[in-house]
Amino acid sequence: MTAKTFLREVRHEQTEVARLESKLEYLKKSTLPGGIRYDKDKVQTSPDDRISDIMAEIGDIEMELEADIKKLLKDISQAYKMIGSLTSSRHRDVMRCYYLPDVEPGGELPTWDDVADRMHYTREHVLRLHGEALKEMNDATKCYYKA
Repeated sequence: MTAKTFLREVRHEQTEVARLESKLEYLKKSTLPGGIRYDKDKVQTSPDDRISDIMAEIGDIEMELEADIKKLLKDISQAYKMIGSLTSSRHRDVMRCYYLPDVEPGGELPTWDDVADRMHYTREHVLRLHGEALKEMNDATKCYYKA
């Protein structure tokens, strides 16, 4: 596994955790009074059955989320080590900004344009720094993580 593949996986994990947190919040809100729809067409199902289904789904998502967060934290720690090993502060800044951003709950991960704006560089310069950083990681470290 290359450094780029690993770091992309970390970004994907961040997105997945955010998606699960959002879904969990939605399901929890749906159990509040007024959160359940009582359709006239569904005569066979009682409201109690729907609440039981939602509660079971909430439990499943909470377990999945706990496992995903545990893996994400481990991978983020490894990513910080990898990025911290870079010799150039500009390389470290670009990599941290893109792969390990401070994102508000429900927020989106930054794009390359966002990174360029934040760092006051052109998008092309940021991508060049990114490529140099990946090359250094792959050449010097040969991966801090297990494939």
